[in-house]
Amino acid sequence: MSLNRESLFRSLALMALLVFAVAGCKDGGTESAASPDASPDAGTAALAAPANLRVAIGADRITLRWDPVAGAEGYRVYWNQSGQVTVHDAWLDLPDGQLSYLHRDLLPGQRYHYRLAALGGDAPGQLSAEIGVILPDGATASSLASDRAP
Repeated sequence: MSLNRESLFRSLALMALLVFAVAGCKDGGTESAASPDASPDAGTAALAAPANLRVAIGADRITLRWDPVAGAEGYRVYWNQSGQVTVHDAWLDLPDGQLSYLHRDLLPGQRYHYRLAALGGDAPGQLSAEIGVILPDGATASSLASDRAP
């Protein structure tokens, strides 16, 4: 009977080690959770965050523009409709040299929030500052257009 008890303890110990490994704990459980604003691999030297993020608003679209980042091989646009954009939100990769993004078919009166990261190497770089936009409804958009008329 002691043999079965010893086998049971060994099995339980092995299961505990497997659960510990599957849970992603490394180095005896000292790994800390990354900030939601950090790039997925914040331990490596990351590219700078894109700067001078700006928007142009249309009836059902938002165009983002930003300044180039030295060493970038492309850009990743993260976005959501609730604010506080993180690397866990919806995203889209853009090729090198593209310094704008047209987000189309959007709903008037809705909020849209964006952050960008330069791409290069194995991981995205640092996140830009967040920019939020409320897409105007049709009446607001037409009055804005008429205000700009000469």
